[in-house]
Amino acid sequence: MIRAGSNKYFKIRHCLSLWQQQEACKTAKAEINRHADEWNKRISAGLPAFDEAVFPLALAADALVTVIYTMEQKSVLPEEAQRLIESYLQSKTCEEIISQGLADNQLRMYIHFVCQTVMNIMAESIHREEVSKSWRKNICPACGSAPALAYYDDNGKRKLVCGTCTTHWQFKRLSCAACGEESHNNLRTLECGGECPGWSVQVCKTCHGYLKVADLRELAQAPDWILAYVSTLPMDFAAERWLSENF
Repeated sequence: MIRAGSNKYFKIRHCLSLWQQQEACKTAKAEINRHADEWNKRISAGLPAFDEAVFPLALAADALVTVIYTMEQKSVLPEEAQRLIESYLQSKTCEEIISQGLADNQLRMYIHFVCQTVMNIMAESIHREEVSKSWRKNICPACGSAPALAYYDDNGKRKLVCGTCTTHWQFKRLSCAACGEESHNNLRTLECGGECPGWSVQVCKTCHGYLKVADLRELAQAPDWILAYVSTLPMDFAAERWLSENF
């Protein structure tokens, strides 16, 4: 697990930002954008834009080669990087790389950020503003993943944040994002106070799920959602403790 505020996190993000400026990545983005019309039609039909079947493994492998070299000064062939990503997506390990001195948890962290970046590139090709207004499901309109966070925008509307590609979309303000429960009696908001100002946790008594929510009207600026997920971990512990004590 990478710590909130960790220099390693920012170094990885900076590395991936520079990688996106490379010509090979720009060319790949143009190719991905060719699918935009098809993906937006899928969304209009009530389906997520894309799934793992269209994930650009070669592009992700190129990014992983860059990240591993930058972070570990180790050279990995593109074919090896692609096998690593495939193994990660199948929840496996890749022994030949680990045996070279790269720990499995480190490797998974790099691959996670690489896949997240590539999925975000794919999601950028859809009409996000239009989707945010029309999509009302509790899964991401881009990749079909579950939300990891939520927030109230400047107008008080609640939006969900995808845990995989960080796409945002509007959702009912009073409804469990996991099971759809809408009864006020079964939904509760836990305020975080001084520990995480501007944040709260919405807890559902029906499915025993919860979601961390930021109120942008109380924050100086919109957070880095990836970093926010980690930096608000104390809220997860508090929500899980509350659920265990009340159910």
